[in-house]
Amino acid sequence: MKPTRRRLQISLRTFLVLVTVLAVWLGWQANRLRRQAEAVRAFQRAGCIIGYRVPPPAGRKLAIEAFAADPSWRDYFRAPTDLVLKGDAVDDELCRLLDDLPELRNVETRNTRLSGAVAERIGRLERLETIFIHDRSFSEDDVERLKELVPPGCEIFSDFGHYQKPG
Repeated sequence: MKPTRRRLQISLRTFLVLVTVLAVWLGWQANRLRRQAEAVRAFQRAGCIIGYRVPPPAGRKLAIEAFAADPSWRDYFRAPTDLVLKGDAVDDELCRLLDDLPELRNVETRNTRLSGAVAERIGRLERLETIFIHDRSFSEDDVERLKELVPPGCEIFSDFGHYQKPG
């Protein structure tokens, strides 16, 4: 006798569990991307410069030219990799949003109103490669604390010298 059941048959309960897991994962991703876009817009309103390190497809123009009129579309689909914090509008409260930009690789500060506490937020960025500090608000002690916090291989350029963490 031939079996009457198909090979890839799943129960309704299993299907609903899989759909629920997928919905939770998609909701988590959408929330993360929304927070990232809000952080990028807040930094841009403060006069900061945001950079993206994603090349276009080889040999082709981007097919999403309709989005080019609204530059915020990339805040949802690409992670910012470079950030220049500059001006008096940049303060510790704004820098709380650094946690929503985990893909940052280069951070630069120029003439801001940041306190040394921001060094800990910057140092917690796991993919950090380079930090440029051109800021009077950072003391030598803040730079020393930053040296302990940054990931291995990260370089710090400041008025107090150059440092590269071994690793």
